[in-house]
Amino acid sequence: MSRVLMFLHAFPPAGGGGVIRAAKLVKYLPEAGWQPVVCTPRISPAGSLDSSLLSGIPPEVAVHRVGSSFLEFLWHRTAGSLGYFGPAQKNMNLLNILVKLKSFLKGLFMFPDEHVLWMPVAFNHFRKISTEKLPAVVFTSSPPESVHLAGLAVKCAFPEVKWVMEFRDMWGRGHDIFGPYLPLHRMLERRLAHKVDHIVVVTGQMKDSIRQKLNLPAHRVSVVPNGFDPADFVCREDGWRREGEKVITYAGSMNKTRCSAALLEALAELREEGNLRGLKIVVVGVMDPGYRQMIRQKRLEHVFQYTGFLPHAQAVQYICRSDWGLATLSAEARRADENHVPGKVYEYVGAQKPVLALVPAAGAVSRLVEEHRLGIVAPPGDKEAVKRALRIIMAGTFTPAHSDFLQAGLLYSRRRTARQMAEVLNMVCNGGSKPCAG
Repeated sequence: MSRVLMFLHAFPPAGGGGVIRAAKLVKYLPEAGWQPVVCTPRISPAGSLDSSLLSGIPPEVAVHRVGSSFLEFLWHRTAGSLGYFGPAQKNMNLLNILVKLKSFLKGLFMFPDEHVLWMPVAFNHFRKISTEKLPAVVFTSSPPESVHLAGLAVKCAFPEVKWVMEFRDMWGRGHDIFGPYLPLHRMLERRLAHKVDHIVVVTGQMKDSIRQKLNLPAHRVSVVPNGFDPADFVCREDGWRREGEKVITYAGSMNKTRCSAALLEALAELREEGNLRGLKIVVVGVMDPGYRQMIRQKRLEHVFQYTGFLPHAQAVQYICRSDWGLATLSAEARRADENHVPGKVYEYVGAQKPVLALVPAAGAVSRLVEEHRLGIVAPPGDKEAVKRALRIIMAGTFTPAHSDFLQAGLLYSRRRTARQMAEVLNMVCNGGSKPCAG
């Protein structure tokens, strides 16, 4: 079986949406002829942990935990003490300042991001564990972008090792780039694209954007979408909701790029019209404190329920118990955000819940939802369109076809996407489907 060494900045028992993709690849790649070896930082005890994900990692997979980030530990400890990751945030004014300050400082002082100091530690460990036999492929996945520097170091030191670079998000999407550093970011991105053997992205729109941005031929970039694992969706109905209640669940972090002001305006007007009775929006994840302040200012706290960060298995149960899943972008979202389909959308598909997508009409989420007829799309800045969508949900007049969910489920199962990744690895090694040595 060929070996692929994966530099992954986040890996179980770390929790969060970005971890799920890595964990499922490691789980299913061996079925497709590839043996993963993982190199990842030590876990910060102050971070958001999800130990349940460890049960899905095959016991034969070697996981090397080296180095750590003191800055990440400091952030989790400080923000955690103010309830940032939980349902009851304390001192939201201070939290809002801290979130903005963190974004500003890491963009000002850390290039390309705050995790850059882990790269030499990861590369040195690679040299230690590869003295006897090099892996066939090195795989790096961002964000954070600095993880790709480990792949670059391996490629420069061992040119015979193939390198696959994955972008789960467009470059710089997860953080603000300090203006004077923008040319350096562009230069580094081009340098990496020139040295890497192949690039993987998660949507067709991302592929088109990266090809145009970096002037790459089509054969240099592949799409391996996000997905869901059917094994995770053993749903339990336990009578937790009130009769006549409509529940919309948002799973994941609701950061500033995903906060729809039009949603709050639509909810406030529907409340004044008396058409909001029985609606509940459950946020299963961390919410931006500034958006939470807006909810309070519009007197909509009775509509929202916050759980804070939850392990994936518990988050799935909230999705299963809901009537709809929610995906949002802010009206000011950048093109990089529009090209992305968050993992939560596929989790809604796995639970066969229709999707309320408050996203641009030309974006990747809109295309997915409309192509498979999975729900309702409304522009994130169009209050009237959002109101119409909410009225449809309250009236219960939208019923997606069961066959549409089944079709989407076949396309986006994690086992299938892992096979697609294995095909990319095989192609990079020898231009075909036969596994390569290493």
